[in-house]
Amino acid sequence: MLTTVCLGITSCTAEHDPITLFEAGKYAEAFDLFSERATSGDPQAANYLGIHYYIGAGVERDFLRSAAWFEVGALTGAATAQKNLGVMYYRGLGVEQDYYRAYGWMYFAYKGGNTEARNYLELMQFSVTPNASEKAVGMIREQLRSQDKEIELNR
Repeated sequence: MLTTVCLGITSCTAEHDPITLFEAGKYAEAFDLFSERATSGDPQAANYLGIHYYIGAGVERDFLRSAAWFEVGALTGAATAQKNLGVMYYRGLGVEQDYYRAYGWMYFAYKGGNTEARNYLELMQFSVTPNASEKAVGMIREQLRSQDKEIELNR
């Protein structure tokens, strides 16, 4: 008997790779696989669940759930999820509009390698003063630190 084991999103066969399924428009199948992985702590899968809810791919569009899943990915350090959560705060989708939180999440997304976040940072420079931007970054830094402490306690 041959058993195929998916160890990570990138090492799966096409029929078990949720990204491939998502890109092929098989949203319901992809959603199920991302759900399994996200509940096991995969930040990329959490980000994709946020995308599913954001665009209504295989599920009913729900900005509140979208923001919640982006936050799960963002708190575990996924730069794309951080950028996506920043967009939610910037636009006030699923969360109360908050330019400071948006700026803070974009800052960490950019520092984490998401180059798209730079465009948002430049856009927000007129909405967030330099002093306020430092406070925004500090606020998100503390949120990330407290998440790290929670993860350590759960180990």
